[in-house]
Amino acid sequence: MAGVTNKPREIQKTALPSQTNSEGSVTITVTPKNISQLTFEIVLDTHSGSLDEDLTQNAVLIDSWGNIQKPISWTGDPPGGHHRKGELLFQPFSQKTKSLTLKISNTGEIPERKFIWNVR
Repeated sequence: MAGVTNKPREIQKTALPSQTNSEGSVTITVTPKNISQLTFEIVLDTHSGSLDEDLTQNAVLIDSWGNIQKPISWTGDPPGGHHRKGELLFQPFSQKTKSLTLKISNTGEIPERKFIWNVR
């Protein structure tokens, strides 16, 4: 059929949902943007204080085998203000994983928040 393209199955399987954590005074929404490149969109919102966290220092990504990656870059809004948005990029893991866990520490008054996706 002209004009119809079929998406590869792998792309369809890697479309993962956004997750939101609203504990404490800071709401964090995480959206996996590119699982093969391990890019996550992060949106932070608060109505008290300033969002000064360095997410390259406060976040880690863990695969189903327990391997841990720290972010290699943050592209987005600088520290400060009540609303921040950007992307965290992680180095790909050396082996295929069944799940990904993004942990963000010390944001707001919450010691640790977890965002978990199955990536089969």
